[in-house]
Amino acid sequence: MLSIAPKSARSCVMRLQDLTYTFGLPAQPEAPRRARRHAQRALAIWQAADEDVEVATLLVSELVTNAVTHGSRQSEGDESAEIVLTLRKAGARLWITVRDGESAPPFRRSGLPDIAEAGRGITIVSTLAERWGYDFTSDGGKDVWCVLPLNQKQKAGLS
Repeated sequence: MLSIAPKSARSCVMRLQDLTYTFGLPAQPEAPRRARRHAQRALAIWQAADEDVEVATLLVSELVTNAVTHGSRQSEGDESAEIVLTLRKAGARLWITVRDGESAPPFRRSGLPDIAEAGRGITIVSTLAERWGYDFTSDGGKDVWCVLPLNQKQKAGLS
């Protein structure tokens, strides 16, 4: 079961016994950088293989960037909008979930010019993840998630 921190708690919850990591952060431009750092920390503690850390960090970055750009009900100057990142290691799979306050579903853009600087986030996620999707939440937002198969050649330790 995923543990989602309340909006008022902009803190980290890490429980090693069930390998779940939840972190709430404001829907601000620095959120992807902070999310990458927290994902790297959790995966290091879980002793994930380096290549899994690299791919998972990219997936986290793309999902959080999408949440900041398209998924936060944040008016100009309002710092109350929050994104919640949850990482859950279940067997040989890593579930990455990003919760935001917007009900509009994510979608893959097609027909972008080769020089486009934005618009490829979900395409990257769908290419690198085993599967991805979204679920609407009872508070009018959504969880966008993806599943990454983990390399079985983990660093010595957790399996």
